[in-house]
Amino acid sequence: LDALKMPNNFHIIHYPYTQGYKAEQLNYAYKNIIRNYKNIDSIFFALLDADSDVPQNYLYNINDQIVPNIQVYQQPVAWLRNFDQLSNFSLVKSFPLLQTYFSIAYEIPMIEQLFNYIRIRHFIGNGITIRGSVLKKFNGFPSLIEDTRFGRLCSFANISSRIIPYFGNVDSAPRLTILIKQLSVWFFGTSLFIKDYKSMKAIGVKHITCKNLAFIIYAIFKTFRWLNEGLAHLIIIIIALWANETTILSIIICSLLLRTIIPSIMIVAYTNKIHIAKINILSAIIPIFLSPILYMIDWLGTYLGLMKIILYKLCGRITLYKTERS
Repeated sequence: LDALKMPNNFHIIHYPYTQGYKAEQLNYAYKNIIRNYKNIDSIFFALLDADSDVPQNYLYNINDQIVPNIQVYQQPVAWLRNFDQLSNFSLVKSFPLLQTYFSIAYEIPMIEQLFNYIRIRHFIGNGITIRGSVLKKFNGFPSLIEDTRFGRLCSFANISSRIIPYFGNVDSAPRLTILIKQLSVWFFGTSLFIKDYKSMKAIGVKHITCKNLAFIIYAIFKTFRWLNEGLAHLIIIIIALWANETTILSIIICSLLLRTIIPSIMIVAYTNKIHIAKINILSAIIPIFLSPILYMIDWLGTYLGLMKIILYKLCGRITLYKTERS
């Protein structure tokens, strides 16, 4: 630190263990901080991942957005940081386009709590800023897939959130095997909504309400849809080709266009204009047309996650993958 000429109030907290997940590291840091700051209600905790680009003046941008009645602030995420390094002929190059569209079209309205009264929230671990009073209420971060589950806890406890209008840019999985593992971990976290619902009682929140029951119903629907929507498209295409049902095949192709190709084109067309990242249009042509294939095989990750959930429920075994950086 002396060599870096860091200010005196800058501290590094080193996690001393080789076991545990990100939540354990965050909770270790959180407990160290609250030892030195007895009143953390007005303190803000900002989380940034090592594989992300942090915008200049990031902390000033957050500070400009803080208002008294908002407890959680989320920076939206683009998944384009390593887009140019991915092979043009690889399926994984389609993922940054689809996931960035999902971030803009789904996650931003969800975090702002727009349009859908029962849309249960999840947060993104990179670029989230949390008021200390919320962490104190929850006694830190929920273990395992802390960002997804923290968003659900905030939904159940009626804790407000808003978007910080500056994008973060993060790496996407460089290989299909890594992407499948990543999807399985995300699905694992998505499937723990009943556990999060039950945990409300432990922190003194009235959890049996009509709104929270609606959240649970929506969470079941969302989990089932994510598990099966790509696989359903693939099965229907195979059946339609086998039975020579051109009408059904046309409908499914139109569905894939709306879900994959058109959103990918929109990201390539508008990303440069809104200063998220610079995409070489020529290098995006093949990934755009491969995006329906990736969409139809993402069940490999979700069903792997389902298998891990079953093992966790039956045997108490946690078999989640660590994030691979390369």
